[in-house]
Amino acid sequence: MLEEFNNQKGEGPMKTMLVTMLVLFMAMVACGKGGKEEKPICGMQKAEAEAIEKKINDEYEAANKAFKDYMASDEETRKLDDLEKIQAKLMPLMSISTSAEPFVEAFDLKNPYEIADKLFIGTARLIKFTTLMPWNNAIENKKEPSLEVAIYWGAAKTYQLNQLLDCHIENLKQKVAKLDKAKYAKTLELYSLLMQAKNLYDDPKGSYMSMTQGLNELAGNFNKTKALAELEWE
Repeated sequence: MLEEFNNQKGEGPMKTMLVTMLVLFMAMVACGKGGKEEKPICGMQKAEAEAIEKKINDEYEAANKAFKDYMASDEETRKLDDLEKIQAKLMPLMSISTSAEPFVEAFDLKNPYEIADKLFIGTARLIKFTTLMPWNNAIENKKEPSLEVAIYWGAAKTYQLNQLLDCHIENLKQKVAKLDKAKYAKTLELYSLLMQAKNLYDDPKGSYMSMTQGLNELAGNFNKTKALAELEWE
């Protein structure tokens, strides 16, 4: 392009101005390309999250079928060991089967407060189904709660739900760091509440009752704050 202008006949202010305008235009285009949204810190893609969700659901369905087949079999041929193995596979999968969905859906969102909402839902489900539910079951069946929780929490880790949550958190942190603190105060508060929920999931403390109460309070505060954060993006 520059050669075309250089090869034109005649020298003067008009040619100089045109060349200058062309150079500025090309610079603006280059800056536009470089000014796109930064690449996420964590590079996991939606397809990977969908594969995780599918694997969990497929293995849950297989374990559920094995349980139904066992219950439909002749009682005389049943072995208690077989049932225990089936349940050991089935129960954790059943618990985490709904937890991946919000993390998959979050990949389609751009707005920080909407992403935080999805991540909070997913985190709350993980707390409920990998910590509180097995904890309560252990109490009722007079088992060691920490061992039961370790099994269910371990399932979430094995099936990469923890990794998926961590990935989203890193990318959301990158987004909220650029927000105007005064203009988006409630959105930043949402992020803070989400991090409190994640800390509760990563490092459960206290009693069953205190954790249940803590999660309920976080959920209530989150929902109230979300309604106000939404107004910041209108």
